[in-house]
Amino acid sequence: MNIRLYNFLEDNSGRIALSLQERLASVHRPVSPPVADALVEAFIDASVTDVTDAFDEMLAPQEDGAGDPKARELDIFEASLACVSIVRRLLEEEYSSRKAAEAAGLLDEALTKVETTAAKVAGRILDRAAAANAR
Repeated sequence: MNIRLYNFLEDNSGRIALSLQERLASVHRPVSPPVADALVEAFIDASVTDVTDAFDEMLAPQEDGAGDPKARELDIFEASLACVSIVRRLLEEEYSSRKAAEAAGLLDEALTKVETTAAKVAGRILDRAAAANAR
């Protein structure tokens, strides 16, 4: 992943988290600001490292038994998909002032990475669900 995308995601993590809260509240259920922040940071981590460890930690059973594991899976699944459209909008704003050819190349590279990350996260959750159903 290039450093430009990482810096962009980090610099806009607050905006992404706020948009994510709004999006999840409109299609699913509200999530608290700390949960939205954690989801965005996990998404950025997965984008940077190409591994979903941060999401796996969020999916792990809570020691105190708090929270519904299926609800956490749904939050993470929906968040990973929502992040793509949220980040796309922000990237389009970021690159709108550049020359068309340069902007298209940068946007394509960044979106490919963001979409790949979302697909990995969604795939990880689907794998977990399939494994749970096989038991």
